[in-house]
Amino acid sequence: SVTALELRQVGFNMNIAPVMDVAFRPNHSIMRDRAFGARPSICAELGGTVIKRMQQNGVMAVAKHFPGIGRTRLDSHVAKPVSNVTANTLERSDLVPFQAAMRQGVAGIMLGHVIYSNIDPDWPASLSPAIASGLLRRQLGYPGVTLTDDLDMAAAKENASIKVAMRQIVAAEVDFILICHRSPDQESAFEELVRLADRRISDRDRCRVSVSRILALKKQYLSQG
Repeated sequence: SVTALELRQVGFNMNIAPVMDVAFRPNHSIMRDRAFGARPSICAELGGTVIKRMQQNGVMAVAKHFPGIGRTRLDSHVAKPVSNVTANTLERSDLVPFQAAMRQGVAGIMLGHVIYSNIDPDWPASLSPAIASGLLRRQLGYPGVTLTDDLDMAAAKENASIKVAMRQIVAAEVDFILICHRSPDQESAFEELVRLADRRISDRDRCRVSVSRILALKKQYLSQG
């Protein structure tokens, strides 16, 4: 509650938090210093409380990094992590905190840059239709907005050019694209999105649906202001 109130006082209405990853083997997890713990139930309870309190105080929460990066040892900022965790194991463990976030009505979910080879061997979660739209939206039924992690990170850049990334993001029904450093990629990304929306009806329709999700979220939180 204090964090939310302080954010509101300086003009912020969204916090890209909390981390909902589970650091299953703390000594070997990249998230050992950021996760709520090594047990899905604890991460779900604590993370869910953070989401509830922030959003009760008018700050949108974003659960990250779907579908969970706590099993990886490599840092996506500088490397290209690959996880061979199975879909069944994810469902029983890693997804538990994110399901708790959804029950709290979390405003957004961020997708990480890890490749889950048993679900999509070609694309990281942030660029994967199988994960971002298939697993998150279709299987788990999440209706809210989604975000990529920073596309300036090495794990994203090594997987695709910015133009290819935009095509994947539209196909995956991701709503917010994060490019967190001042670079030509920001303009290139915008130009490619415009081109995609003009080129194919299916891409245009996906962009319209994405805009409608964003506007609905803005309306909800602006009304609380």
